Amino acid sequence: MKRNFEEMKGDVYLKEILREVPRLISQLNRNPISEDYGCFDRNYWHYNIIDFPCARMQEAVLTLALLYEIKHKDNPYYNKKIILEWINSALEYWLKIQNRNGSFNEWYPNENSFVATAFSSYAISETLLQLKDLINSRDDIISGLIKAGRFISRKKESRVVNQETGAAIALYNIYLLTDDEFFKEKSFEKIEFIINEQTEEGWFNEYGGADMGYLSLAIDYLAKIYKKTNEERILNSLKKALGFIKYFIHPDGSCGGIYGSRNTEYLIPDGFEILSEKIKDAALISNEIRNSLERNSMIGLSKLDDRYLMYNGYTFLQAYLNSKEVKATEKLPYKNEFIKNFPKAGLLVISDPLIYMVVNYRKGGVYKLSFKKINRSISDAGLLIHTKKGTKLTSSWLSDADNIEFIDNKIKIKGTLWKVTDKTLSPIENILLRAFQLGFGRSQFISQNLKEKLRDILITKTTDTRYKFTREISIGKKYVKISDVIDKICGKAYINCKTSLIYTPSSRYFLLEELNSSQECIRLRGEKRTKVERVLDKKSGNQVKTNLS
Repeated sequence: MKRNFEEMKGDVYLKEILREVPRLISQLNRNPISEDYGCFDRNYWHYNIIDFPCARMQEAVLTLALLYEIKHKDNPYYNKKIILEWINSALEYWLKIQNRNGSFNEWYPNENSFVATAFSSYAISETLLQLKDLINSRDDIISGLIKAGRFISRKKESRVVNQETGAAIALYNIYLLTDDEFFKEKSFEKIEFIINEQTEEGWFNEYGGADMGYLSLAIDYLAKIYKKTNEERILNSLKKALGFIKYFIHPDGSCGGIYGSRNTEYLIPDGFEILSEKIKDAALISNEIRNSLERNSMIGLSKLDDRYLMYNGYTFLQAYLNSKEVKATEKLPYKNEFIKNFPKAGLLVISDPLIYMVVNYRKGGVYKLSFKKINRSISDAGLLIHTKKGTKLTSSWLSDADNIEFIDNKIKIKGTLWKVTDKTLSPIENILLRAFQLGFGRSQFISQNLKEKLRDILITKTTDTRYKFTREISIGKKYVKISDVIDKICGKAYINCKTSLIYTPSSRYFLLEELNSSQECIRLRGEKRTKVERVLDKKSGNQVKTNLS
């Protein structure tokens, strides 16, 4: 049933996605006689540079489904027969690439990915709920969803809780399509797990800490479940999450960054729009997102690569549909003056008339500093060191081992430098990995263990060293002073960098803020400890003094 949303507020979301729809549709194989008709993975069907299709790309079908339904003068895709044809082809292709055990693959063959199965199942099931009898192979798709639902109901993901929220909404949608109480029960089991995993501060675990982009994704999925169930416990959990995340929206409209556990800087908008009439913080944040999109000061769809456009495009259409004219009766934290500490997350937030600063003292003192008078921000990822022997070291790693001192207007962090790698696969390694997956990887047990090993190597595993560092951040009336002391090391140190060291697919997108970087390289002689002091003017944002000793 098509709907007229001509007078709907929140048009900025619709404008944002409509600009990107040609790019999204270009990812789709639209050749009806192709074996891969309906595939959204252009790297697979067009460029032939990978040997399997990523199932998560099929999530873009929900974007097409919503475009097909939305009647708006600026939407040329509304009620177009060819769009409906492409939707059906994409749904059938999703079913075609399903593994026997009900799972799907995202990064390599026989991956049996929990997240790809959960998130794609949500998008597919929501498309069926939206378009109802317009789906040609509806019964077959529902059978595939049942298999997928049974797979995700057996799994639990505690290292990255956002994935559980996606599983919960997928299971609930499958219940709505089938009336099978099993899926409702499993959805509620996951909701109970998610709520129990939430910290008192309001965030969910993302590889050992709080991350704003992934928290917004969890909020998005939970808000969708709340809209369908009216479960009060979900609303209470969302209030806590919103009460936390609002502190990490900066004066320039950006959110998150290098102080998060996974360095993400985007916000998924729909959850905030759904909740804007229920929770004051949601109204505050949704208004800020709209303004930031208008100013192009946050990570919108145009800044995402093709993969994440496929994953996130539909959320902007949903935000448009759920947007309301809600007056924000309060101010976001950055407009007030305070010091707020979140000890479990390791995040310290400082707001005064001139600056807004977020420091992660569990991550070596990385920070984002916003200068309110000039609406400019800088990010500092801590110390990056390349030793003479070729070892790469950093102070920017989540750890509870650092020694932290709070003294008046100062924070002092003493810790150990961590060894990091930026490994890429060689052709031989890639061949061996593929051979292993195509053979032994057929075993779900082996495939799961390989995935955990790859996670450890690429995401969480690092090694501490004997080298020490100290970072001291002092907040004065006119200046911010950062003092770093580095152990006796021979090599080069980079400071004032904005960079991400943990592997996170949805990070490292460019914002204009990076042009404010004053990245410096310092030679480390190795004869004695090196001390670097920087003084930043809080009004102008300029680095007015640098001392090296």
